Amino acid sequence: LPHYQLWEMFLYWRTGHSPMAAANLSKIMGYIWLFQLGQEEYHFGPEHSLTQEVMSSPNLARFRVHWAKPKEMRGGGYQLPYWWWGDWIEDTIDLGRYDDTDLEIIAHNVIMFLAMWGHGSLGPEGPINTVGGLLGSLDYVHVEDGETGTYMLKMEATNTMGKGSLARRPGTDESLWKDEQRSDRAWGWGGNIELYFHWEEPKPVGCCIALLQRYFPPEERLPLP
Repeated sequence: LPHYQLWEMFLYWRTGHSPMAAANLSKIMGYIWLFQLGQEEYHFGPEHSLTQEVMSSPNLARFRVHWAKPKEMRGGGYQLPYWWWGDWIEDTIDLGRYDDTDLEIIAHNVIMFLAMWGHGSLGPEGPINTVGGLLGSLDYVHVEDGETGTYMLKMEATNTMGKGSLARRPGTDESLWKDEQRSDRAWGWGGNIELYFHWEEPKPVGCCIALLQRYFPPEERLPLP
């Protein structure tokens, strides 16, 4: 085996994450979407390297910041369950004033192909992965009480792969093409598929405090961290 593949095997053994596994899964999902193969709905748990990259994405970081904001500031206030609609473009990198422009789309696709060619970041939090190019953006993130313990959260991030997302103008809801369901036509390409990424993680301290404060009158509640 080439040296890189040996390193990938060692990395997965030690960390449970493989950038090549995430890139290969991205290639498979791209083929399935483009040529309308397989089923129309896919679920990926925390054991998948691509899910780990979604978990560590800037989009999820922005969700956590929004969810922690008090409701008076149009935030989530650690409400459970809670739904949040995602951003237009997954910000794997910060391009400043060029965010939400054609240059960002080009940058995300360059990064995606680098990851697919075996140059992905070693850790799921690294900037070189396929999340920005393959998914483009997350449609929504859902959080609710976990199933494995009182102090756990169940998280789900959803993405629709479709023609509309592929040809959408940056930062807008305008697209050159419209999404199409596979069931609407007997043949063709690019019919919608739904990707669901789900995992559990510990509740942040602020969430635990918010849940406890339900049992106290408003004047006795502590400010959330």
